[in-house]
Amino acid sequence: MSYPTSDKLVTEQPVISNGLFILDDVTPFGTDKDQVKKLIGLLRDPQQLLSAEEQAMQLFRIIPKEEMEIAAIGYGGALTYTLLSREGLDLPFTMLDAQRNYTFITGEKRPRIKCDISGGIAFGSEVSLLIDDVVASGQTMYASSMYLGRQFVNAAALVMSGDVRSNYRSGSGSSASGIDTLYASQIVNGKGGFPAILSLRFVLLKTEYSGNLDYLLKYAKPENKQELEDLLRSKIIDIEQLRLLYRNPRQFVREQSNGYR
Repeated sequence: MSYPTSDKLVTEQPVISNGLFILDDVTPFGTDKDQVKKLIGLLRDPQQLLSAEEQAMQLFRIIPKEEMEIAAIGYGGALTYTLLSREGLDLPFTMLDAQRNYTFITGEKRPRIKCDISGGIAFGSEVSLLIDDVVASGQTMYASSMYLGRQFVNAAALVMSGDVRSNYRSGSGSSASGIDTLYASQIVNGKGGFPAILSLRFVLLKTEYSGNLDYLLKYAKPENKQELEDLLRSKIIDIEQLRLLYRNPRQFVREQSNGYR
């Protein structure tokens, strides 16, 4: 089954291709850059580090600035809104919670993923811009637009996968189902069209759970797997502000953004 797409994709950056893309969304919030550099050095090559701050700067240039209602999708959306606010975005926002549920089917290599959206927004609201950090399969964006009760809504993201083979992506229009105009700071491609995009926020927080750690270790150089696991388990990398993001996203935005409404 496929879903409709609409108007256009807006970006000013050339598409880049590489094996592994790493989004640095932690050093802007106090995580030590030298420790991050050490961690990244343990991951496989080729790799390319993307600065979330630089991506937000680029994204701020192309998104609409008129007064409008914004919905930040999950923790990535709250983090992206915070970085955009540091660039000068001064608009109120509402949080949407994105919960991904995994169903494992016998005989299938990958789990089936269903994205459930919730939040304090009335069905049919006037939200005109969804914000997230990464667009990959496009399912979260689509689920968010359906939650709002809108056929199409505009959206913005720091990084977007150029792979459009998901049911929620398309090679035309915005490339994302349920999205009218999609503003993306950077589009990335990978080997065979499947770009691997790792958020350092995921690496440092989610790998505390063994299943996620096993997933990350697939991206480590074989000789570095034990060292990477030891580094993450040692908890010597300061991620206190990121823990606040997960405990209380609004408080995180309040403390880390330039202006809050």
